[in-house]
Amino acid sequence: MGKITKLTLYTDLIPTDTIVQGIVSDLHYIPGMDNTHLNQIKQEMTGINCILWPGDLIDDASYLRDKKIKQEFQDTLYNFSKGKINIVSYGNHDLMEKDKDGIWRPSDKRLIKDTLTEIGFTVLENGEKTTTNGIEYSALSPDFYYYGDKTKPKKLRESPEDYKKLFDEYYNPELFSKNHYSILLTHEPQSIIRLSKELGRCIQPNTNLVLSGHMHNGMTPKFLPLPGNSGIISPQYQPLPKYAKGTKKVGETTFFINGPTNAMIGINLANNLIGANAGIVTLRKTR
Repeated sequence: MGKITKLTLYTDLIPTDTIVQGIVSDLHYIPGMDNTHLNQIKQEMTGINCILWPGDLIDDASYLRDKKIKQEFQDTLYNFSKGKINIVSYGNHDLMEKDKDGIWRPSDKRLIKDTLTEIGFTVLENGEKTTTNGIEYSALSPDFYYYGDKTKPKKLRESPEDYKKLFDEYYNPELFSKNHYSILLTHEPQSIIRLSKELGRCIQPNTNLVLSGHMHNGMTPKFLPLPGNSGIISPQYQPLPKYAKGTKKVGETTFFINGPTNAMIGINLANNLIGANAGIVTLRKTR
């Protein structure tokens, strides 16, 4: 029941007639994970120039301290994406781990970064930029406390105010050139969309496309008839969340909220019912 969302955007800012990019997020890898969903996605991702990963590649970063699990994780990603350019931003699960009492804590960022760079992935830090195929890419990835600050009730976490503080810390108005097509990866979509709507344009100037995940389609399969971009409930238990799936246009910027590769960790029946979600964005020269 999963779905590959296909989106075509037209622009004069790309150097070739067509550039095709795959978007995969919310893999939430766990040891011994069945790769059925990744294999389903791989079959549909033909003619892809690069793969963009806006976060949550692993479920618990502490798994990467085990050499065997780390190797299995690397093999899974490499076999899925070999021959492609891979660009990653961090999700909340990439930056956290459970302690001996089962409580989520911040992890060492180097666990996930080193694991991915060893297999040739580009992992973007906040405000860092890379350019490939004539396209500029950057990332803004909130830290553990944005998502999991235990001093705040869940309804006050992941707030636009906290996102704005992070954005201001790394803000560079000249990050993206107006002469290049520019893509920003940021795992959580709601805050940047709300802030951009208030401004009437994307808060990062010259951004053409923003890619996110995190919302798991509002924790619901895509086949349920919900209005607009809303879902049933968000990962922080927000009822009827906006900007949970699909696309949103603010000014000249398109926001793309990617569905989950694995929607409910550890429950194979639910994963199989919902199926794999991913995205393919095709950029074409304006006709």
